[in-house]
Amino acid sequence: MNTERTQSEMVEMQAVEPRKFEAFKIYNRRRDRKKPFINNKIHTAKYNVITFLPKNLFYQFSKMTNFYFLIMTFLDVRPSTRVLTPYDSGT
Repeated sequence: MNTERTQSEMVEMQAVEPRKFEAFKIYNRRRDRKKPFINNKIHTAKYNVITFLPKNLFYQFSKMTNFYFLIMTFLDVRPSTRVLTPYDSGT
């Protein structure tokens, strides 16, 4: 039996043999102290606790109809400039 192999048989055997994987660290403390990772948070909320009221009021009153009804409400609160009387409201 001939135990010598040709060059093509050697290449085929090398391709079939499983590769040996080496373990490596992704986290490198020395590198990360010099250049830390950037913040990777994603903010999808339109509001937070502090900005809810100002942003909401701005968005609502940027529409002309909402601003009109706000003015009508202020005028209706003062008795001298009352737009609607209690009898006009239908009750």
